[in-house]
Amino acid sequence: MEIFRDKEKKVVQINSIKEGEIDCIHQAYYENDIMYLFPFSETGCTYPTYIYVSKQINDFIEEEYMVNKNQIIYEKYDRKKNVVKYECVNYVINGKYPVLSNETGEFSFNPFDYKMKSIKSWFDKNRENS
Repeated sequence: MEIFRDKEKKVVQINSIKEGEIDCIHQAYYENDIMYLFPFSETGCTYPTYIYVSKQINDFIEEEYMVNKNQIIYEKYDRKKNVVKYECVNYVINGKYPVLSNETGEFSFNPFDYKMKSIKSWFDKNRENS
């Protein structure tokens, strides 16, 4: 992976590399405290993967989204002293099970660790109904 930054150290482009070749190029666009990363192929055509959206306040990413045609993966981070609370919702628009999963957890540091607090999945609901 190659990350290119401007003079203010803001990300302007990220190149994903597979087997020594550029596979996908994400170009950055900024609007206030939100960064959008749009995917392109090396030829400039749209690349079939997620658009990434990050909301950052004071060097801390509070929210992130990964979006494609019919799916939104939402992640929220809430810093409380030495712990970061985490929530992730994987949602499919017009899906048989619109909420594929919902996870909560906590990140801690020194040493780095992640503890999952809860996870719910469409699979669990489907299994209960069979």
